[in-house]
Amino acid sequence: MVEESVKPNLLSLIKEKLREINYPDGAEHYTSIIDKRNFDCILGLVDDSEVIYGGKFDADSLCIEPTITDHVSLEDPDWKYPPYTDEKNTG
Repeated sequence: MVEESVKPNLLSLIKEKLREINYPDGAEHYTSIIDKRNFDCILGLVDDSEVIYGGKFDADSLCIEPTITDHVSLEDPDWKYPPYTDEKNTG
């Protein structure tokens, strides 16, 4: 979530940094998601029509590349999943 007035500049800076890092496909640097259930849950939050950067994933290795989405609302039902709402959850 970001204030609309700073959004264009912030997105530009984030995209620039991600390009600078330049993760190749299947990069060893990607952190894999802990299990298939959580991988599927995270992918459920990514709507292809709203991806403005990244969004590729590898289901075999449970990896998702750095992804930026737009028009996200914490009121969306998918964001009600306990790990996203429980402040005591430390992973």
